[in-house]
Amino acid sequence: MNNFKHVGEVLNNLLLEKGVGQIILATDTGITPKTINGIIKGRNSISPYTAVLFEKYFPGHTAEAWLSIQMDFDLKRARLKLEKRLDDDVKEAKKLSLNEKWEMK
Repeated sequence: MNNFKHVGEVLNNLLLEKGVGQIILATDTGITPKTINGIIKGRNSISPYTAVLFEKYFPGHTAEAWLSIQMDFDLKRARLKLEKRLDDDVKEAKKLSLNEKWEMK
């Protein structure tokens, strides 16, 4: 799951480039420091509202771009989760199928 970016990675890189800390970003945008840290750590997603705030704070990075990164991450995570569940279901079905064949003999 680490082969794709969470929006927090992008945010952290921009903060480093700008030389701005999380507390300053929180103060300037009105987003709580806990939420900023959660985004950077990959625990929190961003909302359209947050995307607009980041668009204003980081000129050249549109709200649409922020939301696109978030959506790509969410979709990839959902696909991985679903693929794993489907793989587990298929394995279980194969086991049941093999058991039924043995019982029929």
